[in-house]
Amino acid sequence: MILYREKTGKHKAFPFIISYQVHLTGTDSCEVIVYEKKPIGYVSYMGSRMYFDKDGIVIESTGEELDGVPEITGLRFGKIVLDRKLEVAGSAVFEKILNISSQMDAYQIPLRAINIDETGNVTLTLSGGVRVKLGNDDTFPEKLSLLNDVYDKLKDRKGTADLSGYSDLHSDGFSFVPDE
Repeated sequence: MILYREKTGKHKAFPFIISYQVHLTGTDSCEVIVYEKKPIGYVSYMGSRMYFDKDGIVIESTGEELDGVPEITGLRFGKIVLDRKLEVAGSAVFEKILNISSQMDAYQIPLRAINIDETGNVTLTLSGGVRVKLGNDDTFPEKLSLLNDVYDKLKDRKGTADLSGYSDLHSDGFSFVPDE
């Protein structure tokens, strides 16, 4: 069966898999190489979580929540079609989401949601309930580095940290307003 599929090129499609290759290593054994798509976020749509990859292509629709994949809120879209790109204003939004989620993964800061408003301002919601305002500029790496430095002090608190005015060149620090 495997030999037939490999020779005819009929590969079954699987969620989160870009492609796979099967190499026969003997009469009763094979080696499988899998190239995986990693979801970078999801949007809620009609009661389902629509997971998308770094290019904004919807790769899975499910009711299940995948660990470590943040919800993306604030995006405006018309319809969502599986295996098609999310139709949102500005394709740079997916690069912004990828950069933020990758850096948060590297710092091992648990990210629950990313909100991007209509003007491009970004607010993160961390797993502990802290909200972090990042603003809308190109200094996300510096701001996330600062967040990494102070995360241990913030992780058990509830409230909003405002890093929107922070930059390495001109730093007024940041403010934290606890929830009441």
